[in-house]
Amino acid sequence: MAKHPYPLFLLDRTKRGSLQLQLRLNLKRLVHNGVLEPGKEVPSSRELARELQISRNTVLQVYDRLVGEGYLEALPRRGLFVSQLLEERSLRRAGLGEANLPPSRPGNIFARLGAPIPFRPCQPDVRLFPLHLWNRARGKVLRKHGADLLRYQSDEPLGLPQLRQSLAAYLQGSRGVRCDWRQVAITTGSQQALFLLAHLLLKPGDPVAMEDPGYLGARWAWQHIGATIHAIPVDSAGMRFESEKHFSPKLIYTTPSRQFPIGSCLSLPRRGKQEILDR
Repeated sequence: MAKHPYPLFLLDRTKRGSLQLQLRLNLKRLVHNGVLEPGKEVPSSRELARELQISRNTVLQVYDRLVGEGYLEALPRRGLFVSQLLEERSLRRAGLGEANLPPSRPGNIFARLGAPIPFRPCQPDVRLFPLHLWNRARGKVLRKHGADLLRYQSDEPLGLPQLRQSLAAYLQGSRGVRCDWRQVAITTGSQQALFLLAHLLLKPGDPVAMEDPGYLGARWAWQHIGATIHAIPVDSAGMRFESEKHFSPKLIYTTPSRQFPIGSCLSLPRRGKQEILDR
């Protein structure tokens, strides 16, 4: 591991926590303590698995989780690196806080962008959908279950048990979400899920902290239930709660890994040490 001369950690196989959890928390500590700085390459999954004498799948699952949380980023043909979006800590050490950042140059930056093009958020490129795989899987399931499958909405309002079981297992391995499959509900999309959450968690007048700018679909859900929305400013490091010092929200809606629509990552100091260590 000569390429990565930072102090490694040991995994305790006598602890109750899984090796995957220990590895993930230790990597987060290295990032939080500045040992793994933004832009620094992390060991390959094979290299780290061999060094720690653990399964490569364990390392891959940890790396996938940290990529999803915004700690790591994969650069094509180069490798896996600590996300550059965590640069705020480096700026603070160098004395370049938000108040000391150099002013932006005057001028109309939009003049260099050229003619506008159609842009619609939340609309994927449907040409990338694997229709041939979808049709093959659909045909296989219909041949096995027949027309009875078409009555699943009345028989299973929360979704097919097999699908819910698969999702519960996937979420536990990829996101560390501990839940019973009976706690999983299948919705028609994110918008329906947000409306259900609004009715389950909120009452009219409840305060909700919402990113500004943020996802309008979430705002519509909170407004539908009659909640009081507090717009929290967003900068390059995520939500700025210092603007609402005397505010206790009933619900906080945030997109920490890739803020919508700006794309910033919620910085480690703002996530808080408790969240960073998943305690």
